Amino acid sequence: MNREHIERLTETLGHLESDIKRRDDAVRERTRGVDITIRALAGAMGLLALANLYFVNDLTQEVKLMVAALREMTGHFTAVSERMDTMTGTIDGMDRNVALMPVIRDQMHELAGRVDRMGGDVALMRGTAASMDARMDGLNAGIFDMSMRFRGLNRSVSGVGADVDQMARPIP
Repeated sequence: MNREHIERLTETLGHLESDIKRRDDAVRERTRGVDITIRALAGAMGLLALANLYFVNDLTQEVKLMVAALREMTGHFTAVSERMDTMTGTIDGMDRNVALMPVIRDQMHELAGRVDRMGGDVALMRGTAASMDARMDGLNAGIFDMSMRFRGLNRSVSGVGADVDQMARPIP
């Protein structure tokens, strides 16, 4: 009777072992599918992060070109302002030379006044260009901050990939 009991226990344990093996195979198959899906999603997130970095870099280059163009334009305005100052001096000299001609002198004064207003306008344009330059510096700082955040995001995505890889491994 003891032998029969042991044989039944052995047979029951054999069935139990085969059931456990079938369940382990099913779990392993499901785990493999989840692992593939998670890896694909992590890869897609990585590609999106790289695309974002590319576009941020492209935007940074465009902003740098704009700043360079604005600086060049400011240089032109400075040259125009200097020429206007020279013209004002020349007009003042002409005014002294034609003091005997009241009509021409009045017109020269009016022209000198207009040149002075133009000089003021050029000075205002210089201030506006300097303000734009300062705003572009702020924009560059914002873009640099975005770039640093994307780098942090990439590191986080890499960490998530490592965690997902660890979670996707079968439990021994």
